This record gives sequence, structure tokens and C-alpha cells, in this order.
Amino acid sequence: MRLYKEALRQRESSARLLNAERLTTYIDFTEVVDRWASAIGTIEMIDVDPDSDEAQRDPAVVTCEAAAAKANAVLTRFRLVHEEDAVRFADAVYSWILHWANDVVDGLWPSTHPGADQHHLFDLGFIESDLHRAVADEVGMSKDDLAALTRTEPRKLGGTGKRF
Repeated sequence: MRLYKEALRQRESSARLLNAERLTTYIDFTEVVDRWASAIGTIEMIDVDPDSDEAQRDPAVVTCEAAAAKANAVLTRFRLVHEEDAVRFADAVYSWILHWANDVVDGLWPSTHPGADQHHLFDLGFIESDLHRAVADEVGMSKDDLAALTRTEPRKLGGTGKRF
């Protein structure tokens, strides 16, 4: 009976540690994605400022690239501890922001050109909401309790309307 009870305690302890690691990686992921999005927004603002030049843009691009590398590293850690649904949604968030970053760094966005990808924030919001729900389910928390630990402000994109 003692061995059985000890085994139960170890399982409970392992489950608590796994949930703690899942929370940590989710919070880290949301924070690094926010920093990356902010770096992308900085480049957008430089691109639409008529007084800006390459001397301002180049360091902003380096900062964006460093944030992207950090996001990739955190995503790798995330994949190790989360279940399939959460990983799929985290990959989708990362891919969406990577696509946005590539277009901004390449000078393709923001744009009002009819053929330009407008990077609809609406789509990202749904993906982030699905990720949040999946992580809350994994760790046995309500979505509101989990939200209290992470970013609560909606993400904003530049949307300046500049034509390229």
C-alpha cells in the first residue's frame, strides 16, 4: 500500500511539473511573439515615415530577426511539452507572424495594392484564441484564469495605407 501511495504521489508531482512547464512555455511564447510583433511594427513605422532612412531601418531589421530567432527557439521548447492541438495552433501563430515579418522586411507591406496580402488581424486573433483555449484545457485552467497570466491587450498591426 505504501509503494502504491508513493507511486501516486510521484505521478501527481510529475503532472504538476508538466503543467508548470506548459504554462511557462505558453507564457514565454506569447511574450516573445509580442516582442517580435512589436519589432515588425517598428519597421512598418520606419517604412511609412518620409523622414526615415536605411540607417534607422537596418537596426530595426536586425532586432526583428533576433526576435524571430528567439520565437523559433521558444516554439521548439513549446513543441516538446504540449499536446498536438496546442502545438498545431502555436505553429500557425508562428507561421502567420513569420509571413507578416517577411513581407514587412521585404518592403511588401503595408500596402494598399489590390494584390497585396493584407495580413488580416482577424485571422491571427482566431488562431491565438484557439491556442489559448488548447493550453487552458491542457493545464486544467479556465480561459480567463490563463488570460490573467498572459497578454490581455489585442494585437495591433500598422495598417498605414502607404502605397509601394
